[in-house]
This record gives sequence, structure tokens and C-alpha cells, in this order.
Amino acid sequence: MSKLGKKIEEVQPEVLPEEQPSAETWSIPSALGLTILKWNKESWSLPWASFLGAQYLPKVTHEQHDDLEQVQLAFAYQIVTVKGRYLESLIDAITDMHLSVLRELPSDFLEAESDKEEDAEPVIISIDVQARENKS
Repeated sequence: MSKLGKKIEEVQPEVLPEEQPSAETWSIPSALGLTILKWNKESWSLPWASFLGAQYLPKVTHEQHDDLEQVQLAFAYQIVTVKGRYLESLIDAITDMHLSVLRELPSDFLEAESDKEEDAEPVIISIDVQARENKS
């Protein structure tokens, strides 16, 4: 189980089988926004209220790496493109708006990682934030 899954289990109260869980019992507070932190100290704070959708691509190329994954997030005024490994696990947290921070790491972290494990944490080596084209 991923660390995110373990954290969710810690937050969710136990419910006895004879009880009917209410929506409040199972809800986890959503983050108000997403903070983007790049290695060079650039940062953005994007409100989830302006989130439009996300896309996961399992195989993309970045610099000397040709086996990366990509997640693209569309906000009202920005497109955020994230590249790295084990990014598919971010999709549920993005969909539920529980993700609060995306932090870029130097690509050296890819070399230091071991073979993929079931509980591998996402490694983000590239974040690109661009203004979204106005399609009115």
C-alpha cells in the first residue's frame, strides 16, 4: 500500500459493520489549492477552484530519460506539466483535490532510485507551468 493510502487509513475513523457510514465519516478535507515548487525556487499557488482536469501519459521523453511518465493539469489560466516516475499514483489525489504540493527534484534522484516497487513514491524531475491559451 502506498504512503498516501496508509495516510488515508490513518485519517479515516473505523466504522463498525452494523453502522451506516455517513458522507462526513468518509470524507477527507480537500486542499484549497495546489502549490508548485521548482528546484530553482520558482513557485506557484493555484486554487483547486480553477482546476479543469488532468491527463496521465505513461511514456514520455525528457532530456536523456526516455522512460518517464507525465501528468498534465489544466487550470483556468495555466497548464501544469509534470514529468517523472510513478506519477500514476497522483491521479486519485488530484481527482479528489487532496494534493497540496508538487515539488520538483533534480534528475539525479532518478539515478538514485531502485527498481519499481509496489509502494514506490512519485519522483518529479520536471514541472513546467505555462499560460493557458484563451479559447473563447
